[in-house]
Amino acid sequence: MRGTIFILIGPKGSGKTYIGSLLQRQLGIPFFRVETVWLRVKEERYSDRYVKKGFSLVEREIDRKCKETDQLITESTAAHDEFYNFLARLKNKYQVKLICITAPPNLCLERIKARDRGRFLLNPF
Repeated sequence: MRGTIFILIGPKGSGKTYIGSLLQRQLGIPFFRVETVWLRVKEERYSDRYVKKGFSLVEREIDRKCKETDQLITESTAAHDEFYNFLARLKNKYQVKLICITAPPNLCLERIKARDRGRFLLNPF
């Protein structure tokens, strides 16, 4: 195996990006935000083709980044069956550690609403 991938898993608004950024600052392990990759996918949003292409692009970017580092933090909602295919492929190449991120559903919803309005909560927790 070429390195370790830490995948923060949780619903939208649970704090995955916030925690990934904190871990990067505190531990020096690069954090890869997948949102920038998913925004490049040109397929019909949320179709099976869109999801497969998105996970494929994320995997390629992880492979590219892991040539430069032996540890990487990334994130996923793990909300689609294709996630498990993606996870299996990663496990064939890397040591994968899953980290569950939870938050009360009403807090997740408020964070998503605030983010959609272009505002960020000052205190995410």
